[in-house]
Parts: sequence; structure tokens; C-alpha cells
Amino acid sequence: MSLSTAIPTTTSSGASSGAPDENDPWLLNTLATAVPGTIGVVIIVFNLIGNFGNFNVIAATWRSKNLQSKHGWLLVILCSEHSLCLLFEFINVYFALSGVQITRRSCLLYLSPYIFISFLQSTTFIALAIDVLLSFTVVSRYQKWQTTGYCSVMAFSPCILPIAFLTRLWSQVSDEIIFLCNPPLSMDAKAVNIWGGLITSINITILLIYGYVYFYSHQTKKRTSDSKMAEKIMRSLTILVMVFCFSWVTCMGMVFLVDYFTENPIIIMLVRSYAVIFAAISYSQTFYVYYIRSEMYRKEFKKQMCCEKADAATGGSVIRIVSRSTNI
Repeated sequence: MSLSTAIPTTTSSGASSGAPDENDPWLLNTLATAVPGTIGVVIIVFNLIGNFGNFNVIAATWRSKNLQSKHGWLLVILCSEHSLCLLFEFINVYFALSGVQITRRSCLLYLSPYIFISFLQSTTFIALAIDVLLSFTVVSRYQKWQTTGYCSVMAFSPCILPIAFLTRLWSQVSDEIIFLCNPPLSMDAKAVNIWGGLITSINITILLIYGYVYFYSHQTKKRTSDSKMAEKIMRSLTILVMVFCFSWVTCMGMVFLVDYFTENPIIIMLVRSYAVIFAAISYSQTFYVYYIRSEMYRKEFKKQMCCEKADAATGGSVIRIVSRSTNI
């Protein structure tokens, strides 16, 4: 597929056609030409980086009882979802680099599982936020809940949301040729707005929950003498939220907001194509954030990678109560 047949433009009827507008600036056409190669390299690199990290989180939790808390197993679910998302991005790489034309209907067929899992990983972020909140606010009750049932309900009960959304997608899908096969380009304009609105609402909810956790931990710090524990937890949460905001929130902001600022189809295509860079960062971040911020996880990662000898007392000096429950 040549670039001239891949870049969308707008006809007088408002539909996308196959040839680029000759009046578009040179920069836009240059960026459009660079999309396939750039996205291909980004996805391959982040599959190596991200899947290495996600595998280490999953394996460390499986091997170490110290990490097998509610928070730890939710993290395993999140890392599993992230690895699947990264692997599904290879569909995008194939069509970007091969030059094979694809219709929106065919792309949606390939990406329906990816869209489903992408929705679930967003709700798993909420589950992790709620888990931290509960571990702060209802400690005794939280510790009594059975881990398997708790994690299953928290991570998989929102399945109805992506199922309903996919039903809406398939009811309106067209056979239009699209530039790349990625989730936002596989959807019609209204579906992108629905998707972006739902994910943005989830992201705002996560930030509000973490904001309340900051407030609650600050109040706890004032009421107790254990300020060191409160400061440690707040610093860890700050890093997690900062990386989350930079990656996933930025990605969804680009996808959802671009058509509010421009009607140029090439700019919209470019922004939604390059947004995958921030999605890939989000799918790859967990291992690296926890390696830096969590002493317990860092010790297990080092043992797993043969950098540190096994220590029967691992975790003995780790801060107790909330930090023990959440592994932060």
C-alpha cells in the first residue's frame, strides 16, 4: 500500500478518501510518511522492555509468598493484561510495515480482543486504586476478605462495559480503508468519542481516589507518630500516579481531545497513531516503578534475576500494616 492511498483526507461529503490533500503542509505529510516505521520500532522496543518487566512481576508474585497479597495478585492481573495489549500491537506493526490495505471491519475483527482487554486494564487501574483506599480506611475488614474472590470481583466484574461497547462498535462498522490498524482508527468518530469519554471518566475517578488517599494519609500522619510510614506510602503513590498520568492519561487525552481542536483528518490520524507511544509506556511501567519504589518487590526481582541470594527473612524489615498489605 503506498502512502498516497493510505493517508485519509476529507471530501466535500465529509467522508475519508484515499489520497492526500496537496494543500496539506509539508510537515504533516512528512510525519505521516514516518508513522509506519516509527510505530513499528516503538512497538517492538516496548514489547521487549514491557514484557520483560511484566513477566518479572508475574513470576516474582508466583514464587514469593511475600508478594501474594490482594494488591500483588491485582498487579499480576494488570501485568497480564498489559502484556496481551503489547502483543496485540504487533497487528498494527504488520499492517504498518507490510503495506497491506485493511478495512475498518477487518481491523475491528482482529482488534476486538485487544479493545476488550484494554478496557479491562483501565478498570484494573481503578481496582488497584480502590484496593489502596480500602487498605487504608477499613484495615480490619480488608484483611478478612478472601483473596481469590476479592481479586476476581475487583478485576473482572466490569466486563459488561467492554462487551456493551464492542456491541455498539460492530453495529456501526464500515468497510472504509484505514491508514493503520489500531484501536482508535478501527472505530467510527462517534465510537471514538464514546470510548474516550468512558476511559477519561475512569482516569478521572482513579485520580480522585488517589487524591483522597493522599489526603487520608496526610491526616493519618498528623494523628500518629509513625510519620516515616506515611511519608513512604505517599512518595510511592505519587510516583505511581505521575507515571500513570504521563502515560495512559496522556494517551487517552490525545485520542479523545484531538478532534475538538482540529477537523483536519491527517492531523487527527497522526495524533491517534502516535498516541500508541504513551500507551506502550503505560503497558510497560509497572515493573520499573515497583523496582524503584518498593523494597519488597526490588528484593524479589533481584533474587529472581540472580542478583541477590535468597533470604529467609526477606520482608522482615519492610514497613508493616498498610505497606505490607499493598506491597508499596
